[in-house]
Amino acid sequence: MVRGIYESWKIPIGYFLSGKCVNKDMLRNIVTAAIKKLFAAGLIVKGVVCDQGTNNQGAFKLLGVTVRKPYFSVDDKKIYALYDVPHLIKNLRNNLLNGSYVNDKGFIRWSDIRQAYNINKRNGKSNALTKLSDSHVAPGPFQKMSVKRAVQTLSHSVSSVIKVCHESGELKSSSAKNTAEFVRFVNNLFDSLNSRHPLDKNPYRRPLRKTGKAKRTLRSGVIYFKKLKKILHSDEKKTPYQPPCFTGLIQTIRAVLLLLKDEVTHQNIKYLCTNKLNQDALENLFSIFRQNGGYNRNPTARTLRTSFRSEYTWFMYNDFKTNGNCESDGEKFIDFDWVKKVSESVSGEVVEGVENVVINNNDAAAANDGEGGKVGSMENVVVNDNNENVIADAGGEVSSIENVVLNDDNENVMESEGGGVEETGDFETENMDVDVTSAIELVERIENLEAGERGVNVSSVPVENITLEKCSMSYFAGAVIRSVVNKVDCKTCLSNLVASFPEETPYNQLIFEKTFDNITCTKNEDGTFVGLLYPAEIYTYVFNHVIDIFQQKFVSLSHKKKLREKILTIIKKDETIMSWLGSDDCTKHRLAILDLALRIKIFDATKKQNAIDKANKINKLKILNNL
Repeated sequence: MVRGIYESWKIPIGYFLSGKCVNKDMLRNIVTAAIKKLFAAGLIVKGVVCDQGTNNQGAFKLLGVTVRKPYFSVDDKKIYALYDVPHLIKNLRNNLLNGSYVNDKGFIRWSDIRQAYNINKRNGKSNALTKLSDSHVAPGPFQKMSVKRAVQTLSHSVSSVIKVCHESGELKSSSAKNTAEFVRFVNNLFDSLNSRHPLDKNPYRRPLRKTGKAKRTLRSGVIYFKKLKKILHSDEKKTPYQPPCFTGLIQTIRAVLLLLKDEVTHQNIKYLCTNKLNQDALENLFSIFRQNGGYNRNPTARTLRTSFRSEYTWFMYNDFKTNGNCESDGEKFIDFDWVKKVSESVSGEVVEGVENVVINNNDAAAANDGEGGKVGSMENVVVNDNNENVIADAGGEVSSIENVVLNDDNENVMESEGGGVEETGDFETENMDVDVTSAIELVERIENLEAGERGVNVSSVPVENITLEKCSMSYFAGAVIRSVVNKVDCKTCLSNLVASFPEETPYNQLIFEKTFDNITCTKNEDGTFVGLLYPAEIYTYVFNHVIDIFQQKFVSLSHKKKLREKILTIIKKDETIMSWLGSDDCTKHRLAILDLALRIKIFDATKKQNAIDKANKINKLKILNNL
């Protein structure tokens, strides 16, 4: 599949069926042949994107790609070699499941994430990790393949919860702080490598420019993952090493930075959207093929041929929205008139919008030669500026095709001592090997340090009675206030409900951790608030009391009609609530706060109950099947 970097278009250019995984030699030939044909059609290829399948890594090596030199040449033109970032994040998560990471600050452990999740799960009033489930912290074979679960786990919210649990003393782990910092850094790094909108409120999600927080994060990522090591749980010698996903991230970051420099220098671009450099678009295309005529994860060769022809022809003239495993890539398949213009442009000027493209190659589905041969792996060569998708093989694994990116320069990037990236004429002088001796010494030093701290809370002495549940309730209360005051412009309510000195108000630690560094609580021109609100102490107390009443009455009233109105009536009769509501002009605003809080709690409670009922139903069906 081919995709434009600066224009929203994409087009699949071919696929290859094989009885088994395509070997690296053949894959190299397919990639180079596709690039040459694109050159002949008038396109300027900038790069190749693929996952970290062993055949893809082997093809890159045959093309001369290394971590130090993340590009290769075709017809004397530079082509950057990148790995699909979502797959790299998934591999980071999977490697942490069966081992621990270690750097100069200490260990990074999956157990810290699991314990923080369990602490939050025990909370009865509020949920600080709304997107996480048991399948996130204890994934099965199929859940380990889910990029979505990996990104949701290694997120800003999870990092904040780990920090709060650690500082409150609920999570007694000497590695918790370092784990939280790792999770937050990975979240910021993923945002920087998945940018879409130039004016995104999150500075990490803004496109790459000559300067900026996103570019500094990428530079820091190279140094961070060079120093990071892994120790397998099953390794009694505890020998540190670097898994392929570490070096893959370093290679991809360097390729992106070099691509940015070349584009700024020679194309005079202002910014680069990094979301264009993964293979979500290809993933979405294959999800369409799987859904054709009903869910069909392993289509036959004939089914794939006919589906490819018919679906692509239909896409030429219709928009299509997919509910696939990846985000919508927001691009349209280009039509035949566009293809004709590209062909005509070979002898003349290049058509506007086709100058820069990315090729996505995926090793996806294969076909046997026998009768009814199922597609097990398929090679897709796609030139695409966006994200691409792959068909899963018989085991459910996705071996994506490689994405080819072309560039005209021969410049290398190397880390400076200060953590930046500077030009260098020789990548090969940089030592990327792991110093096992020094790494083992580092592990022993950290273990000795932890041995003296076991049984002692390594954080500062926590404030008495501060827990994740109370901090989560404060966050919930602040979110409800913000929603109401954005609709009702009442200065009296604002002064009474929002804390004047947030740092002196207890239970606001989670809000503090979840607030981005660049965001302060300010008003937009339309009067709405930007940033999280810190609730006043008296309001937090009332809010907790409301939730207590809800939990007492919900089970007994859940089967009745007009549930929210019945619970709200009971709440309004409570003496504490009556005193808080008062009888002034702000009473209706306070009632709106109670009403919204009840709506949210009822939705959350019914959602949990439905999940329990569904699990019980499945268990019942399993029992019946065994009768």
